[in-house]
Parts: sequence; C-alpha cells; structure tokens
Amino acid sequence: HERIRSGKGQTPDAGLKAIAVLPIRIRNRVIACMNIGSRKHDTVPTASRGSLEKFSLFIGSFIAQARQRDEIQKSRKDFETLFNTVDEFLFILDMQGRITHSNAVVAARLGYTEAELNNTSVLSLHPEPDRETAQKTITDMLAGRNAYCNIPLQKKDGGCIPVETKITR
Repeated sequence: HERIRSGKGQTPDAGLKAIAVLPIRIRNRVIACMNIGSRKHDTVPTASRGSLEKFSLFIGSFIAQARQRDEIQKSRKDFETLFNTVDEFLFILDMQGRITHSNAVVAARLGYTEAELNNTSVLSLHPEPDRETAQKTITDMLAGRNAYCNIPLQKKDGGCIPVETKITR
C-alpha cells in the first residue's frame, strides 16, 4: 500500500504497534470506518475491544439519526413549499378546531397575520350570526353526513368571502 507523508518525512503510522479498523454501520451497511492506533500495545487490548465496538455502533446510530433528521427537515420544507403554492385557502386544525397552520393565501386574502391565525378557532373566521350553523355543519362533515360547508369566511376588515369548505381528516 502507498504511504502518505505527513509532517517532517514521517508516515502517519510511524511508531504504531497496533491498528484497529472498526466498521461504522447503518442498517448492516458499512458507511465508514473508525481507525484506532496504539504506540504502546502490540494488539488492541481485549478489555478495550468491546468498548470500541459499542462506540462504533453509537457513531453509526448517531449518523443514522442525523440523516433521518435531515430527511425530515427536507420533507417539511417540501411540504411547506407545496402548501404555500396552492392558490386556495388551506388550514390545518387540531382536534379542537384551532388553526395550527395555514397557507399564505389565507393571511393575504383574509387580512390576518399568521400569528393572529395560529391557535384561533376556525369558527371565529365565520361571521358571528353563522357560527352556530358552521359548527353544526362541521360536525356533520366530520361524521360523514355532509361533504361541504358553504358558509363564508369573514375578513379582518369585516368583509366576507364566499367559500366552499371541505374537510379532510
């Protein structure tokens, strides 16, 4: 094997008596290796081998988690991009009917900021006289007895926008 020079003419393994190469694995696939050298011991001590193997497993697990976090972050970014390119009102609601997320069209057309919409009951966006009917219609939609709600949404300035709402669980 070819030696790589480092420092003042020394090779990286100069003076090493033992070298251990431990695979770093993700799902039984080697993705890297950890190299441990000793200038003191002729072999890697038996007592150290188990610890080094556990450490290499930990590194593999850590790398897998970091990759998964990156994939989740990318998926979230892709979802956010898609969510905000739809030119229709989109709301994500919790089980109590509070807005947890809305797309940019909602804020732009209704005149609210995202902060004003977050954690607000979606019913509060319907005109006051129609809220009871909206609640009943939404209950029927969730129970599968009704497909749409045709009650308008009220803008921040008081004006109304006619909408046809569909709920997807």
